[in-house]
Amino acid sequence: PIYCALRAQLHQLDPSLISAAPTPKRFKTLPATANGDQWIRIYERRRESVGLLELTLANSDILMGSAFAISSTELVTAAHNLKGKVVLATPPNPTKAIATATAKFHARGSTDIDAAVITLNHGLPSVQVDRRSAIVGESIAIIGFASVPRRQPTLGIYTGTVESISPDYSGSVSFYQVSVQSSGGLSGSPMFDSQGRVLGLVVESTYEEGEEGVPRREFFTVLPIRYALEVKDSPTPVQFD
Repeated sequence: PIYCALRAQLHQLDPSLISAAPTPKRFKTLPATANGDQWIRIYERRRESVGLLELTLANSDILMGSAFAISSTELVTAAHNLKGKVVLATPPNPTKAIATATAKFHARGSTDIDAAVITLNHGLPSVQVDRRSAIVGESIAIIGFASVPRRQPTLGIYTGTVESISPDYSGSVSFYQVSVQSSGGLSGSPMFDSQGRVLGLVVESTYEEGEEGVPRREFFTVLPIRYALEVKDSPTPVQFD
């Protein structure tokens, strides 16, 4: 679009110098919503970096999760996704088993961090990560494979804002509370800022306590990416099953 606009101006100044600019069809019908065009571009650039995990448990139940590439040989996901037989089930490796791959976990004192880094030649392009802290009120987007009932797992983008930054009771780990509605399968998904950089990964949902029969609010929780990078740099890999 920038090239086409500048070329059109030059053509208007001197039609004999350069022909008219083509129409940038890809961006012609973007929705007129806040950050809509921005999130579309980020989704198009980052979608191939996110993979679907299929977890087959001992009782044959199948669960879903998401993971994303931070290098050509490393995937980041939520540690609770690594149970049973785990398969990376998305192109370009539709059935690459990773249950015997090397993974890293981490703990800070008595508090477990729900992040894991899997060593695997996965074939996915890498995302850019940023250790900076998100800002309360900042616009964000989560890209992952939500488990929609009666539908095939499909990659989607879910936009919202950072509502708060909340430490756990020990005070050793902080979390981003975001306004995105939770869904199974999004655990391990990356959270992007408006520049397309990963600031965190989805780890859990927590619920407001209330009286029996009273609807409770769900809080969607994202772990800052710096904790996953600590896992990446930890010296002790482990096998998981």
